[in-house]
Amino acid sequence: MNSAHAFSYAVSGSYTENQMQKYAQYVNNSTQAFQQAGGWLAQQATNALEGFNNYLTSRAWEMGKRLLGNSDGDYVGRFEIGYLGSVAGLQGAQGFMRDYIMAHEGLHQDWLDDKISGYDGNFSPLNTGIGAENIFWRRSMNGLLHLETKDDVTRLKHAHYLESAGGGLSFRERVDVQKTWNAIGYHRTKNLFDITSETNKALKGATPPPEAE
Repeated sequence: MNSAHAFSYAVSGSYTENQMQKYAQYVNNSTQAFQQAGGWLAQQATNALEGFNNYLTSRAWEMGKRLLGNSDGDYVGRFEIGYLGSVAGLQGAQGFMRDYIMAHEGLHQDWLDDKISGYDGNFSPLNTGIGAENIFWRRSMNGLLHLETKDDVTRLKHAHYLESAGGGLSFRERVDVQKTWNAIGYHRTKNLFDITSETNKALKGATPPPEAE
């Protein structure tokens, strides 16, 4: 992520307090190198840093989050790839994110087994197959280390999928998909509701726990 991308990510309301502080540290470290150069370049770097610090202390970066009414893991734009971690966020997923949610191996198998609605099938027709058979899974896993279990043997695997070229994801996007998949794994075992249902329907065949006496 370059500085321009990071700044636009911040003002979109996607940053948490902790993330913004880390970005501020990055900006400060970056401008120090220019300040040490002296002359006109150093003055421009100082001016830019002062402007950024004023922006940071004004907390204007929170406005995007407030206006959109979103919090971390709850909202990703239709044409964006980001982190969705809450049940409401997953159920409300739109556009590109649906394809990467449905590329989760367990969730896609649930859909094939007719256990979930899978957004009523409203995702890319190219989203077929489990694991490496699925193009969206391959795009998400391209170049990443991951554990793979086969014949009860777990191995650390590192693979590049050349057909992902041209439609691949950035490193940040792949990380966000991995975070989303981790959340899906958690909700699949803890939740009685279909995380791919926009109307929060119960899982097909789900049995609620008995009430305590």
